[in-house]
Amino acid sequence: MSAAVVMRFYISADIEGIVGRALRKSLLAGQPHVTRDALAEVVSQFMPSTQGLERELQETAATIECTDRQFLPAAVLEKMDADGGRSKLQARLTALKQIVNEL
Repeated sequence: MSAAVVMRFYISADIEGIVGRALRKSLLAGQPHVTRDALAEVVSQFMPSTQGLERELQETAATIECTDRQFLPAAVLEKMDADGGRSKLQARLTALKQIVNEL
């Protein structure tokens, strides 16, 4: 799998960190730019932060536990009002808990 295919699943902060480490690795190897080999090595060693998942877990739990719709943003209300919205959020919360516990 190429580095570009793998990187599309990362958030922008992850990509910034990957590119920065690849540039540093390339510069230390005497190259004036990011090399394909440096990028591939950095991507293969990268471990994404769990903060994104933990934050999503916290926000999803807060949304489900909220007892007053006026505190929810419009985008969240749309999800809640969609067919099966609340049960889909509950299922996502359960999945997030399992993922975070396995990390």
